[in-house]
Amino acid sequence: MRTNLIAAAMLAALCCGDAVAADTTVADPQGSGASDTTTQKLETVEVTGSHIPRAEIEGPAPIVTISSKDIINRGFATVADVMTSLTQNLGALDNNQNTNGFSPGAQAVDLRGLGPNHTLVLVNGRRIADYPQSYGGNSNFTDVSNLPTSLIDRVEVLSGSASAVYGSDAISGVINFILKKKADGTTIDFRAGDTEHGGGQSQRLQISSGWSNGNFDSVFGLELYNSQPLWAYQRSFTDSRLDSPASPSRIAASPVFVRSDIDDNYIDPGQATCAALAAYDQGSIVYAHRRNYGEFCGSYKDVGYGTLENGRKAANFYGSATYHATDAVNFFLDVQAGTSHQESYNTPLQWQNSYQLNGDSTPVPFFNQATGQVEQWQRKYFTIEENGGFDAGKIRNIDNTLSLNFGVKGALGDGGWNYEALFGHSQNQLESKEPALVSAKAQALYLGPSLGIDPDSGYNIYDAPISRLYTPLTVAQFRSITQDSIDNDKSRSENLSLTVNNTELFALPAGPVGFAGVAEYGNQYFGLKADPLSLDGTYFGLHNTDAVGSRDHAGLGVEFSVPVFSRLNLTAATRYDKFEYSTTSSGKFTYSFGIEYRPFESLLLRGSAGTGFRAPDLAYLYAGISGSSSGGTDYYLCRRDEPDTGPDFVDNCNNGDVGFNGRSHGSTALKDETSKSFTYGFVYSPLRNLDITADYYIIKLSNEVEYQSSDTILREEADCRLGQTPDGQPVNIGSALCQQVLSQVVRNAATDPSNPEGITSVLVLPINAAVDRTSGVDFNTHYLWETDRFGNFDFNLGYTYVATHTIQLFAGDPVVNELTDYYDYVIPRSKANYSVAWTLDKFTTTVYGARLGGLPNYDGTQRLGPTFLYNASLNYRLNPRTAVSFIVDNVFDSKPGKDGTWTSYPYYASRWFSPVGRAYFVEINYRFGGNAGR
Repeated sequence: MRTNLIAAAMLAALCCGDAVAADTTVADPQGSGASDTTTQKLETVEVTGSHIPRAEIEGPAPIVTISSKDIINRGFATVADVMTSLTQNLGALDNNQNTNGFSPGAQAVDLRGLGPNHTLVLVNGRRIADYPQSYGGNSNFTDVSNLPTSLIDRVEVLSGSASAVYGSDAISGVINFILKKKADGTTIDFRAGDTEHGGGQSQRLQISSGWSNGNFDSVFGLELYNSQPLWAYQRSFTDSRLDSPASPSRIAASPVFVRSDIDDNYIDPGQATCAALAAYDQGSIVYAHRRNYGEFCGSYKDVGYGTLENGRKAANFYGSATYHATDAVNFFLDVQAGTSHQESYNTPLQWQNSYQLNGDSTPVPFFNQATGQVEQWQRKYFTIEENGGFDAGKIRNIDNTLSLNFGVKGALGDGGWNYEALFGHSQNQLESKEPALVSAKAQALYLGPSLGIDPDSGYNIYDAPISRLYTPLTVAQFRSITQDSIDNDKSRSENLSLTVNNTELFALPAGPVGFAGVAEYGNQYFGLKADPLSLDGTYFGLHNTDAVGSRDHAGLGVEFSVPVFSRLNLTAATRYDKFEYSTTSSGKFTYSFGIEYRPFESLLLRGSAGTGFRAPDLAYLYAGISGSSSGGTDYYLCRRDEPDTGPDFVDNCNNGDVGFNGRSHGSTALKDETSKSFTYGFVYSPLRNLDITADYYIIKLSNEVEYQSSDTILREEADCRLGQTPDGQPVNIGSALCQQVLSQVVRNAATDPSNPEGITSVLVLPINAAVDRTSGVDFNTHYLWETDRFGNFDFNLGYTYVATHTIQLFAGDPVVNELTDYYDYVIPRSKANYSVAWTLDKFTTTVYGARLGGLPNYDGTQRLGPTFLYNASLNYRLNPRTAVSFIVDNVFDSKPGKDGTWTSYPYYASRWFSPVGRAYFVEINYRFGGNAGR
């Protein structure tokens, strides 16, 4: 078949690893009659989604391939840019604009929008350690920001469940980063970039080479990368609160210096007081007014003193060495090591006496003896001058990664058997330094010692002259109440595996049967070790959580590829995985089936079905106690004392809206998340160099882990205490469910005699509950137009349309349509990318475009129109050894999608849009030695 031969040739060209030669019989394309068939030797290689080498790119499940040439020509500066371009990457994710939270600066991938923990990320077909902090404080994920862009040979993206091949995690798909394993001489590549509006300058140096001597072969590469931060004050649409699209009457300055009374009304400091402070915060302090609160000294510019893109310095090394002991025995070692130093700046530190986080949130006004009234003091943030400049306030993350893979591979006898025995070790170690304010020290500095309790108000008495609040701190004073909060986090993964395959296990009339088998044993460790002072409320506004635990894993799987007829091929795989953690042991069988049918040589009809699973995250299993301010309805007291105010009680019951401490921690009782996925579609090549693919996908994820709702816990607690549900169904307070629920709601009369039955805290736990479903269509087409006089034109188009995406968080809850719930789910319905490359002699120029389907507006009332982004590149080969490139990202200098309702800073959907604007890059590539003619 002609298309099979073309595909095989393309696959051989892409291959960067060892290949296995195979005889492939194809029809004589000329019909010369000399012979009915022509036998050619084609290379078979392992493609993502199977351990059986094959000689064709297209298989039963769709795979998208992005080559190193695509990365350069389309203007992608980082791996994050590559991942953003994927039309299947549909999740609203934190990114390099995230300067605080649980994983600042780390970048995840979310195929199909099912969450980053359901996408399996591989490097050279092997797992790497999870990022040592949890995503959103909940789940484990893989950070791709530290992968060396210039050392990537290609990226293969497989959509759909692949647990029958890879085990846990491969629910929504697999992304396989394949690094360069061949070197033609020594290559030096330097790239430098700048932005149209300032900030974000970058430089990258890459050196790759190889060395061979007798039976020894090696290849290695080094990438050095430096990027400057992009500050919010460097963009006109993010440098001030006045950039908000809200009505001017609703835009308020940030309260830098604030006194308020017991009812939270601001006490007017007077214009003269604010005028004396006007030089601070780079001259931005003004006398301001906030509607319904009053006057204060504040700034509109505070939001500008944060980073929109984090600064980063990184070094990454990759090396691969092979010793050919015999023709059938090859020892190999792969090493990938990297270090990344990332700096970001959130907003300056803050303090207020009315808020202390010591596991709970409690208003604490005080009686000021100096003024004779009850007051509350607030420093919404400390100025840049008090902080001693920007550097002192930066958040610094030092991330060190290491992956080692050592093993032996080769052939077993003459029967076509091949094997690989491997030991893999991967680790990710993170030191995170974040400036923190010590609440007790700040309280003592501003208020002094307590002078007792005021008999009238019941509050602590302090003698605090007003001038103390309105006098900026010296740098030394500020240092006396602050310190770095340092977290030391680590994740580790170790794995022993044995893989065998045979592309000709035995022969059938239609061809040979392929087989692969794999056995694995490994261990994972996750250690989120937070600064102890960030766990007990010592720091103001900073409360972390920790999680330390490990698990063992074993897996055994087999695959078959069976040619039923000359035009029909079936594939099947099954695998069993077992995990052991704490006192729990769980096992899971998964399977997959695939079909490939070629009714004629230019058309492939294909389909796949499979099951997937994800063992519970170590972060979910071992998360330590975390606390925050929370609130809700006390259904027990409302139903008992005011039953006529129901059924919802929120508006009418006296206990309809009460505050309490929200608490959470992990649970080792979690079970596996499970999935089913289906794909079916076609690959059509009606013309030479024209390929069209379309595939429909369906994924259903069950038992998805979610933290319990405190509202549900309080409803169940009321049922248990009252002995019946609201509709009269009896409930046994002695049941296991009731005993569990009652243990999660604490009512402590000793702490509040005025409300002896009031709620003190509610504990929520992670449980298997949610059901997530999504379906849609992937469409891709590629056409290469070859001309005699005007060179070659290469056209590419990729498009994903999401037909459905629904979620049911808990049993009995309504099913929510994420595509029409515009308020809670800011996701697009479609994504597309397209490119045109023109090659003429030594020139190649490429125009790349990306279309993001309209996002819901901030108010959640409508879906906005689509947005577009264009990159362009020009590459010229000066001579056989030297090439230069000029790249422009965001050619039209497009700003983030405009939304007149997005009144929350930074006034655009930062998870979907970049603030960088137009950027320019120049790249030069020079090769020493090797084949000068290439």
